[in-house]
Amino acid sequence: MAELDIGGLRFNVVQMGPGPDAPADDPYAAFRLPVVFLHGLIMDNLSSFFYTIAPIVARTADCVLYDLRGHGRTERPMDGYRIEDGVDDLIGVLDAVGVDGPVHLVANSFGGTIALAAALRRPDRVAGMV
Repeated sequence: MAELDIGGLRFNVVQMGPGPDAPADDPYAAFRLPVVFLHGLIMDNLSSFFYTIAPIVARTADCVLYDLRGHGRTERPMDGYRIEDGVDDLIGVLDAVGVDGPVHLVANSFGGTIALAAALRRPDRVAGMV
């Protein structure tokens, strides 16, 4: 787990992926885009994906999980909880971890609203959504 400063806030971010164990001769590796997991509001954090589907996806794709603003180990500012702020945070996390191309977004609940808003506002950064 890493703590990254994004827009002046400390975000808890986890990256997972096949790493050095990935087969070097995988003909599909170049076509696999990173997968970003966005959790729900209030009673949720990145662990809902960390302990369920993310390790399975990370066998073949790079994954990014983070605690949304005010959740888990991410800072809890007094403001900045609009959907637009969530999109800014998402793009900030992607930039901070060096992902500058499109990603697949896997989301639930409030994370889904952030994913949809991100796809509408930044279609160049979203390849697909689940």
